[in-house]
Amino acid sequence: MGLWAVGAAVSMLAGACTQSFRRSEVDPGQSFRDDWLKAGDRTLAQLAATARGDDATRQRYFYYDAIVVPGSPATPAGGISWLNAQRIGMAVQLYNAGLAPFLIFSGGAVHNRYVEAEIMAAEARRRGVPADAIIEEPWAQHTTENVRYSVIEGLNRAWRRLVFVSDPGQAFYIARFTRDSAAYGGVTSTRYYHGRRTVHMALRHCPQKGIGTLGNGSHAPAGSPRCRPQGAGSH
Repeated sequence: MGLWAVGAAVSMLAGACTQSFRRSEVDPGQSFRDDWLKAGDRTLAQLAATARGDDATRQRYFYYDAIVVPGSPATPAGGISWLNAQRIGMAVQLYNAGLAPFLIFSGGAVHNRYVEAEIMAAEARRRGVPADAIIEEPWAQHTTENVRYSVIEGLNRAWRRLVFVSDPGQAFYIARFTRDSAAYGGVTSTRYYHGRRTVHMALRHCPQKGIGTLGNGSHAPAGSPRCRPQGAGSH
C-alpha cells in the first residue's frame, strides 16, 4: 500500500472512530462579534483586519489568535495535494466564520523541493484570505515540529490561544501526543467545529519537545523558530 493510501486509510479510520463522539461547539466569541457588527456599517473582514493590529480587539472578539494548518507534501509538480486541499478548505471556512484573524501554515520541503507552507499559503490567498492574515512556518518536517514551531510563533507574538485544523487522522494524532502539556508548551483539548475535530491549545511556555519524528530530538535546525525571552514578543 502506498504512502498516500496509508494516509487516507488512517484518516478514514480515525474519522469513523470519533464520529459517535462528535458534538456541536458554540463559539464563545460569537455574541461579542454580533454586537460589534451591529454597532455600525462593519463587516467580519473589517473586524479581522482590526484584530490583526490590535490585541484588545483580537482577545475580545475572537476565540483564537490563529488557526494552525499542518502541511502534507505538495504534488510532484508543486500543486495542492487532495489532503492539503481538505485541510485548507476547513481552515478557510473557519477563518471566514470568524474563529481567528490569522492563519499559520506550517510545513517545510519534506518529500520534494516544494515548501508546504508556501504552497498552502498561496492556495489560501487564491481562496480570498488576505495576505496579512497569513503566517508561513517553513521549517517543520514532522507533525511534532508543526506543533512546536507554531506554538513558538504564537508565543513570540504574545498569543495564548491556537487551534490546530487537519484531517481526522492527524487531528487525533496531535491530540494524543500533546496531552503532556509540559512537553509542547500548552494545555490541549478536543473541540468540534462544523462537525470536524480540531485541537485547541492554550499556550503556556516554550515547548520542551517537538524536534524530530517522535519529538525527542535535541537539535533544531539553524534558522528554525526559537522562543524569545518572555516579554519580547512582537507582531
